[in-house]
Amino acid sequence: MAIQLTGPGYGCRHPGRILAACLLACGPLLPALAFGANPSCRNQFPMRLFTGRPPLGGYPPHSFSWAPDGKAIAYLIHAHRRGYERLRVVAASTGHLIFQAGPALLGRALRSDASIRNERLKEWSTRYGRVNYRWSPHGHHLLLINGQAILELSLRTRRLRTLVRTDGWVTQYGLSPHAHWLSYVEDHEIRLVNLAAKKHHPFDFLPARRGFRVGALDWTYREELGLRAGYAWAPQGRKLAFIRFDEKGVMRFPLVNYLKQHPTLYWQRYPEPGAHDPRARLGVYDTRTNRVRWFPLPGLKGGYLARFGWYAGGHALYAEVLNRPQTRLTLFRINPANGQLRVLLRLHDPDWINVHNDLVFLPHGGFIFGTDQDGWHHLYRFSPKGREIASLTPGPYNVSRLLTVSRREHTVYYLASPGTGPRTERIESVSFDGRNHRFPFPEPGSESARFSPKTRYVLLTDSTRTMPPVYTVRRVAARGQWTLFRTPVPRTLHLRAPRFLRIASADPTVDLNAEILYPPDFHSTSHDPVIMYQYGGPDVPALISRGWNPWIVYEDRLACEGFVFFEADNRAASTFSHTAQGAIKDHLGRLELADQEAAVRWLRHQAGIDPKRIGTWGWSYGGYMTLYELTHAPAVWRAGIAVAPVTRWQDYDSIYTERYMGTPQNNPTGYRQSSTVAQASRLRARLLIVAGTGDDNVHWQNTLQFIEALIKSDRPYHLLVFPNNTHVLAGTHTRLELFRSMNRFWERNLAPRFPNRHGRSTPPR
Repeated sequence: MAIQLTGPGYGCRHPGRILAACLLACGPLLPALAFGANPSCRNQFPMRLFTGRPPLGGYPPHSFSWAPDGKAIAYLIHAHRRGYERLRVVAASTGHLIFQAGPALLGRALRSDASIRNERLKEWSTRYGRVNYRWSPHGHHLLLINGQAILELSLRTRRLRTLVRTDGWVTQYGLSPHAHWLSYVEDHEIRLVNLAAKKHHPFDFLPARRGFRVGALDWTYREELGLRAGYAWAPQGRKLAFIRFDEKGVMRFPLVNYLKQHPTLYWQRYPEPGAHDPRARLGVYDTRTNRVRWFPLPGLKGGYLARFGWYAGGHALYAEVLNRPQTRLTLFRINPANGQLRVLLRLHDPDWINVHNDLVFLPHGGFIFGTDQDGWHHLYRFSPKGREIASLTPGPYNVSRLLTVSRREHTVYYLASPGTGPRTERIESVSFDGRNHRFPFPEPGSESARFSPKTRYVLLTDSTRTMPPVYTVRRVAARGQWTLFRTPVPRTLHLRAPRFLRIASADPTVDLNAEILYPPDFHSTSHDPVIMYQYGGPDVPALISRGWNPWIVYEDRLACEGFVFFEADNRAASTFSHTAQGAIKDHLGRLELADQEAAVRWLRHQAGIDPKRIGTWGWSYGGYMTLYELTHAPAVWRAGIAVAPVTRWQDYDSIYTERYMGTPQNNPTGYRQSSTVAQASRLRARLLIVAGTGDDNVHWQNTLQFIEALIKSDRPYHLLVFPNNTHVLAGTHTRLELFRSMNRFWERNLAPRFPNRHGRSTPPR
């Protein structure tokens, strides 16, 4: 269910009224308005392609996991319309089926994210990837989550055994290295089960008092620092390192579910810029002595414990401490026996430091670590004392991810993202001394690669703009491969790849990646409207990619309806150097707007384009950019759609915002100039704002504050509200209403050239 409102000035014949009244007045016209007025487009691109039930190409496999010995790979695949999953285990060398279990054996275990009824937990699971199963350390069993129980499934006997029953939402569950302990997080604390005991009774070695989290991750750490685990077992399985958060003083934000007769309230700890942050502390629990030892880390008070874990042998801990302005990072080595600290590395960046998962300790001493010290993100090898030994990946490009380190071959595998041209994730390798540089898999377009333990096999995911992902298992050091899954595409669906471009940015010395998709019957005298899509935020993968993009179906639908679809990356995208991205420091929106205006100038000089009918839209940061563009450059775009937008950076979380903007106390001018609320009175374009009232990422508060400013300025607007829905606006009915409303908005405000519902061509306005 969605609620659509219109502000003063326009609507469905009755300005200012709720959409329900419009439905009564305009009901007979709805079949013709259902996602476009061109029947052939509705037939070629049916609504199910946009709602995800079933998704384009069916249900591909997911949740891949290599067996501990690397000889088999497990994955899940859709098994039932109610969201049940089927578990399969296949041989890595041949692809032959080793084990399979479906709903008949597993019951309610292994259900998809869509089956979760709580919208907040559903989004959490979708956004961060709730793990539905895990391998045991020896590879003979799998752990499963089944409702409020953790089960053990034997691959030999096909029997399920209940290890423990729980009362709440379980995350971060698994077994210690020797399978003596079962650990999981519930109710903001770590719980342990001694599997050697006759009866399994969970216990808390450090119960979480009110305002504390023990091993349970704070929202901003997970979302903005990318930390995925709040605890780590030592390789010997005796000690457990964990992070504890003290959230007292952190702002509590109310999320209200009004859909029930008696509304329910959920309080979210959400630190805002310049306000109190959660205070982190590193501890180690010893299962033999039943004691906790704390490690005071210099700089952690008022800073962030960005990463922590164990050395490969378990004889030492490491910790990455980031200061609150995120301009200094210190890497510590910690002796868990006496707490002695040694500084391995200190990094400083005047703009900001990005935290990555590219720290690997080598068995004979030393480590590999990624930094932006030369302006691009590259991998370096350091000595045990932190002295740089070799630059492993030099060049004008970014290493987007460290994939694995083969200690047997002394080789590092990583994904490289070229600095120019459409984004292509290319797998490369280099020896520990930085000399033997190779391209082991020459095919371009690999979105991901999952190497097996001991690096004998790799699961590759490859695609093109018009070909969905193909999953292939290959041998790393020899020939041989087999296809695990090839995503099918309906034969009636004729996807067209957009044309890649290089256009000038606001800086004449720098070019931007762009792409354009014309209507099938486009010609130089068409006078067609344009819809631009953007994200625009810093340090995110580039939009313009040679790989598969699910949005291409929506792009094709718009082109079929007579729109030109266009998008361009800003200089803040991750394919650009860290130095180039630093230009946005202290003022979000300004550089991004300048680049999008440069893209519009390019568009206006193209034949067949109507320069007066250009629209723009985006989601999340892209929603912010839509509002920023329409209020800071009101004469450039005719219409815009902002989905889940930030409107004032004072309302967003501290870690993300302060990384680029500092605090409101230290940068009041930047916050004021980056605000869309402060400039709402300058809005001249037609605007549709879309938001979910249960959004725990970009709060509904952002939309309300912007609308209040519009009302005070007597500026018209459209509003589409999804009650209790979250940031991703998931769900079949939600997506159906979203895309229908978006398309109706484009039809009414950009006037495409196809015949309208009365059979007349709509002239340009």
